[in-house]
Amino acid sequence: KSCLISGVLNAAESTPTARISGNPHIFTLLHEHKEGIAPLATSNDTVIPIEISLDYKGSKQLFNIIHMSGEPVLEIASSMTLDMNTKVGSLLSNDNPKILFFVIDPENRLYQLWQKAPCRQKDILERLIDVLENDEAIMKNIVGIHLIVTKCDMLKQDCTTNEMLESQGYKSIIYQLNELCKNHKINRKHNYTPKIIPFS
Repeated sequence: KSCLISGVLNAAESTPTARISGNPHIFTLLHEHKEGIAPLATSNDTVIPIEISLDYKGSKQLFNIIHMSGEPVLEIASSMTLDMNTKVGSLLSNDNPKILFFVIDPENRLYQLWQKAPCRQKDILERLIDVLENDEAIMKNIVGIHLIVTKCDMLKQDCTTNEMLESQGYKSIIYQLNELCKNHKINRKHNYTPKIIPFS
């Protein structure tokens, strides 16, 4: 996720009309990107809003990117609840329009200890999507949901297809996200389905 964020920030910084502000951590990410250094893992409680302004079609667009570690997501999936008093809960439940990007490892590895048992990324995502589905306070302000597939260079197939994700065990995630989008009228221009965006 940090590599992805650093790439996005570098692209924004290269745009003459863009302005980036926020936590000093973003400048570390920019420096590491320019030097070809892989970012260090984020701490367990990382939730960093990054403010970007961009001139687009003659008007200034303001938006925030939230750089967040995986641990808050794991906690939500484990408890099946979202505490609105936490920083994550506050950001997700405010009235600003939001686009959610789920960053996934295409190989769906056993990589995380959850409740003292190994689990796959899809198990965590399934529970997280269930939490979102049942929380109208959050879903009413979601205008887009998309998947970013990392490490695409490790797979010798097209990373932008449902078939690829299904072959890696994500079939249930695709179904859940499609239903979530349909039920809440999200991604109308994409036939209520998430985009699959490759990143390496």
